[in-house]
Amino acid sequence: MPSTLRKSTIGNLTLWEKQQVSRIEKLSDREVLRELRDIMSGWNYSWLSISRRLQERLDTSLLKIEHFESGNIAYEWNVLCDERISWKLHRSPSFKNFRFNRACLTNLIIIPTQAGLGVEG
Repeated sequence: MPSTLRKSTIGNLTLWEKQQVSRIEKLSDREVLRELRDIMSGWNYSWLSISRRLQERLDTSLLKIEHFESGNIAYEWNVLCDERISWKLHRSPSFKNFRFNRACLTNLIIIPTQAGLGVEG
């Protein structure tokens, strides 16, 4: 299986983030879907807090949008928010692609720390 760390599009990972990437790589596809479902449902995950913190960082120029493409935190967050809408409507991921689901889970775990919210999000 290719490394999620290489597939994750957000750079400059902290040690904690690298540990999470490693943990996610070891999960079965079923476990990835279970964690995704819980996060998409808002269990122990504050979508609103993360969105607000990202917006604050954009407003204070601590987060830059130089390009709106893969690898940009704001872009990745937007993709995840779109994916959440699909989960709300269909109670399942929009793609039946386990690599995509694993990458989504990875980004959902590391974006809060990248947004400055710490490991608890």
